[in-house]
Amino acid sequence: MYVAGVHVVRRWIWISENGQSADATVLGVRMAWFQPKILSEDPIYVRSPTSPAYVIRYRYHDQLGDSYEGHSRYFSMTGAMPKPGDHGLARFDPQHPAKSIWIQEP
Repeated sequence: MYVAGVHVVRRWIWISENGQSADATVLGVRMAWFQPKILSEDPIYVRSPTSPAYVIRYRYHDQLGDSYEGHSRYFSMTGAMPKPGDHGLARFDPQHPAKSIWIQEP
């Protein structure tokens, strides 16, 4: 389990630094079933016990125009709740376009 978690985090870091950017369309936002204690220097990823964590489901297109769907990691809402149809930024691995991360709130 630990090794799998390390692999996922390494992939997130690689994609955030080397991935190709793509406009992403919000498909939905839901409260995360698991409410973790999130510690981060980025305020969007920090939550208090009274602020629930959310997950964004999104769609983006790769360099060939193929469509893919992804979901964000846990985050706390710092502004208006995104809604289906809003746009944000995702990054994906050009060699494996189905592997992506959500970068920016709509």
